[in-house]
Amino acid sequence: MIMALLAQLPPAGEPAAQDTPAPAWQVHGSLGLRYRMRWNGDASDQDLAAALDLALGDSARDAWTASIGAEARMDIDGLAPGSNPGPYFELEDTHGESFAARLYHAYVDVHSAPDWETLRIGRQTIVETPETAWFDGARAETRELGPLRARFGAWGGLPVQYDTSVQAGTALYGAFAEARPWSGGRVRGDWMHAEDDARMGASSVDVFGVGLWHSFSNNLRLEGHYTRLEERDRDVQLRASWTAQDSDLVVGLSWYRLLEPQGDLAPPFDPFYATLYELEPYDQFGLQVSKSLARHVHLQAGYDARRVEGSLAQGAFNHDYDRGWATLGFPGLLPWNLEASLTGEIWDSQQSDLRTLGAELARRCAERLEASLGTYYSLYEYDLYQARELDHVRVWYARFVLDRNAPLQFELRYTFQEDPIAEYNDLRVGATWRF
Repeated sequence: MIMALLAQLPPAGEPAAQDTPAPAWQVHGSLGLRYRMRWNGDASDQDLAAALDLALGDSARDAWTASIGAEARMDIDGLAPGSNPGPYFELEDTHGESFAARLYHAYVDVHSAPDWETLRIGRQTIVETPETAWFDGARAETRELGPLRARFGAWGGLPVQYDTSVQAGTALYGAFAEARPWSGGRVRGDWMHAEDDARMGASSVDVFGVGLWHSFSNNLRLEGHYTRLEERDRDVQLRASWTAQDSDLVVGLSWYRLLEPQGDLAPPFDPFYATLYELEPYDQFGLQVSKSLARHVHLQAGYDARRVEGSLAQGAFNHDYDRGWATLGFPGLLPWNLEASLTGEIWDSQQSDLRTLGAELARRCAERLEASLGTYYSLYEYDLYQARELDHVRVWYARFVLDRNAPLQFELRYTFQEDPIAEYNDLRVGATWRF
């Protein structure tokens, strides 16, 4: 597959077969810079980050194009060996270095083969697979063929993985086939294979997935997914969305079922087993509704629930819970062009009950400036930095954005958190250049 991709690239130095000079090669993308400072009475932390998203060429006229996405982060304060990082210890600090760079994607697409929709080589991600495939390798997908509008594809390479102590594995590849056999419908089948030789003995995992989509009309859509892990059923998922044609009412429903216990598997099928441990079968339900109640009142609400099979199988990361939330927005209701919203949320589980209240005010102070001020209150909150439970937490924040839709955008955000134990400050300054 890699050799077939390389064969489609034009020879280096060979002039294009045309009488007029080719237009200049297009380069566009974005460059973002961000500075963050956090502090309280006992500790502080400063970080600097840069993110680059670059696209080269035009797929409509160029024989090949390229795309690059990368990020670099620096802990300005550093982390001395044996020092106490306080409440601001984060994932990047576990690597023991103050500077880290990551290449998220870097690939070349070939467009000179008329029968192929995708011919790609390099670091890339595929989200249509049963598990997101992130790898260094090659990918080939046909265009739609025949009356069934069938497509076929294959991909493979070395898996990529960040932010976990588990190694990425030694091989990751797969194939798929999909078709549109009836109007409004689509069906797809996937096969994925992962290998990992770094563990106690070589291991490999095969996953098979089937997806089905159908739109009954312009306002109703159903989809279902099923996966099988080796010789066992793994999970099943159903989703439905409905939009009223005569109003702005939108309703979404979802159901997910983990059919078998999921344990230690080769990445990328379970990279966080060391943290989450084995997951027992469970059902998860979701409901979301969006509707304007009046000219200046808009409601968004939802409900989520999880039910684990067997009370003894529940753990810290897999247990029964109920969550309800609602947001009321008031566009155009307040004077001075203010936009307001109120949000309430309820969590209920065996481990804890949580109630939160929030409010936000936003206004375009000028044609180029947008400002927002908000607060929310949590009866219960979990402190991720220090792995502790807090109650009666109040958070205030202010945000300013200059030239949101301009090529050069600036953003300033300040957050103040107060709880019965301490107070925390968080300041973020960023700039994004789109070109």
